[in-house]
Amino acid sequence: MKKKILLYILLGLTIVILCMGKAFPAKASYDASNEAKSIVDTIISFNIENTLPENIGGTAEWYALGLSQYGIYDLTAYREALEEYVSTKDIKGASAKLKFALLLSYVDGDQNYIEQTLTDDSIGGQGIMSYVFGLHLYNNGYKGKVTEEEIIDTLRELQHEDGGWSVMGDYGDVDVTAMVLQALAPLTQNAFIPDPGNTRTGLTEDTATIIVMAQLGVDFLSGKQDNDGGYAGFGVKNAESTAQVITALSALGIDCATDARFVKNGNSPIDGIMKFRLEDGTFSHEENGASSPSATVQTFYSMVAYLRMKEGLSPLYVRDKNEKKLTEIYSEKNNTDIPDDNESTEPDKTENTDNGNSAESVTDKNKTDDDNPESSGSGYKSIVIALLIGICILVCGILFIFKKHWKNHLFVGIVCAVGILVILLTDFSKPEDYYGKGTVKENAVGTVTMSIRCDILKDKERNEHIPEDYCILDTTEFKISENESVYDILLEAAREYSISVEHEGGSDIVYISGINYLYENDYGDLSGWVYKVNGELPSVGCGGYRLKDGDVIEWCYTLDLGNDVS
Repeated sequence: MKKKILLYILLGLTIVILCMGKAFPAKASYDASNEAKSIVDTIISFNIENTLPENIGGTAEWYALGLSQYGIYDLTAYREALEEYVSTKDIKGASAKLKFALLLSYVDGDQNYIEQTLTDDSIGGQGIMSYVFGLHLYNNGYKGKVTEEEIIDTLRELQHEDGGWSVMGDYGDVDVTAMVLQALAPLTQNAFIPDPGNTRTGLTEDTATIIVMAQLGVDFLSGKQDNDGGYAGFGVKNAESTAQVITALSALGIDCATDARFVKNGNSPIDGIMKFRLEDGTFSHEENGASSPSATVQTFYSMVAYLRMKEGLSPLYVRDKNEKKLTEIYSEKNNTDIPDDNESTEPDKTENTDNGNSAESVTDKNKTDDDNPESSGSGYKSIVIALLIGICILVCGILFIFKKHWKNHLFVGIVCAVGILVILLTDFSKPEDYYGKGTVKENAVGTVTMSIRCDILKDKERNEHIPEDYCILDTTEFKISENESVYDILLEAAREYSISVEHEGGSDIVYISGINYLYENDYGDLSGWVYKVNGELPSVGCGGYRLKDGDVIEWCYTLDLGNDVS
């Protein structure tokens, strides 16, 4: 009898411990370099180099950048496709022109296009990012009609008091600050790499100025880091922001896995980005989200940047033809052959490397918790239910030891059953309970108008969710109450006109990631939704902009962080 009682208790304890371990997994300790290499090799195994020609303008450029700086890969097909693309397409965006020119320089492509881009008005023609891409080209030996000194002076003027940079507004943004540091890094003369012998002497005034700018940017990034090691953009933790920081710090020679400034609560940015890794080796934009092409490719090249820093190679955005490739270095270290590029263990999942504008990728981004059992919804229901059952068994075992009445066991069973029912029944509301319902405002203080459009996509491939006239919501009048925000009116429109809206964050810090199944990064890594009020792009999130009578709200899809719709 005693053995049965002991077995009874052990069974309950085992279930509880296993459930606790599943629900609250212990943090794994690992070597950052090995983890970075594992990420890179897994993504390369998807045979991504063969998909590049069909994804130009999406993820292709960034995969080509990472591949060319990681190993010896045949990028001939991509180079030919890119040359055809820039010669046949009417590329209007200055930043896009410079980006394509930069990648052509990496794959020994059309030099005439590179020189033409640098001698037209592209550098500085589209805000801060056009200066960043221009500086990357200058760091690779190219020169244009705008001087390097002029670029540096402009970036110094654009640096905010908090030490960061941004596309708009008066406060620094993590992503933009990291991207500026990536361009400034080669000009700092390794000032951020430890130099115990104090061998650096004779810094010019210009170099000293750049170092000060970079140091302020580094301090800004250190201050913006979360306790889990990661970073947030627009108030939402995401893989891409963390990837940009890793790339920037690696370019400066800072080991983000060990540098005290970037290890918070025992977590480094490498720890932070691992929260977004999925079982198939790809990465999600936000934790427990679906596979994201943008998050995957940015994590990929950030790990390449980190590995290059660890091996003492040039930054990711500086091509040194005389350097050994990482694959060669690892082959010599391990005395093994370089992996065959043609071997692929790609999972049955084509959206990992597309540019996000296909119907399949849109569907993937809208998976519910039922479609993805590992997400934060239904996946944890089973864990909590199992935990509850384990506790019930444990309690019943204890009651049995003390020879309690059978009614006590019945009570425990009833409590357990009720708990399971509550977990199962507290689910999601039906769409019809939300959509198609207007909002009654008895204390309205005025009216505003709002429209939602994606006209910038007229020359792009249109998916099934983009209206023929590119108008998701024509100019429509809404009543406003005291202190209502742009976000409040957007949600009201979503309810009344059955428009899907996906957001991240809360309160005043809200980021709109998708409207009408059209998402950020669907048309390139600078694409997404921005809003204007009375023709201007505000410097605060839509949840923090308080409306007044007569305001005109315009939601616009952008391909270049709002520069093309401002």
